[in-house]
Amino acid sequence: MKAAREALQSNPEAGTSFWAHEQSQGRGRKPGRTWESPPASSLLVSILLPETDIPAQPVASLTLGLAVAYTIEEIFKKSKPVPRLNIKWPNDILIEGKKTAGIICETGRSPAGTRYCIAGIGINAFSKPPAEATRIPASCLQDVCAPPPLEELLSALLRQIQLVINLDGPTIVQEITKRLEHLGQPMIWHPDIESRAQPIRGTLTGISPLGEAILQNLSGNQTISCGELRPDEKNLIY
Repeated sequence: MKAAREALQSNPEAGTSFWAHEQSQGRGRKPGRTWESPPASSLLVSILLPETDIPAQPVASLTLGLAVAYTIEEIFKKSKPVPRLNIKWPNDILIEGKKTAGIICETGRSPAGTRYCIAGIGINAFSKPPAEATRIPASCLQDVCAPPPLEELLSALLRQIQLVINLDGPTIVQEITKRLEHLGQPMIWHPDIESRAQPIRGTLTGISPLGEAILQNLSGNQTISCGELRPDEKNLIY
């Protein structure tokens, strides 16, 4: 994403993308998490999108996650049986419950004053991180299907991003909700470390038009826009 941030100084065209062959210091959503990808093993791309084309967080990462899901589903059309694919709030793509792709978004401004969403997208294509390097199980496309060359995967992704950003808001929410991991299950929300908010328990019922996770409990609907959302091991009924 460093090259994408630097490119803002030259007033780039919308959709300008930067493709990395490998990754040694990839950054996750949480501070302190870094990712490594061997050469030619994953699709690693940063894309500059004007904020007029894509909303702010957290719906930005979910919207781009939908584009990633569409891209992988296109590949799955050749697979039998079709693997289970879900979007995990707010920025992961899971195949059969294992993380296969992730999205990180940040904002920047060009000298002309245009505000951009800088979207970093990583898709494990031919390899996955070792188990000891991840908090949740990881997967790659090659585990479940025959992935195309990375050039073709990138072309398919850019095509699906263009399709998704032209969808209306209600359709985006509906399409994400259909694929939402843990939908209807008891969850617990943990605030960011710097927050003094207390954890919230509830049943995940969907997402709001702003991309917030909606938890339903005895207090009503609680909307979550940041922090960590995990399955509630106590499996309480709300």
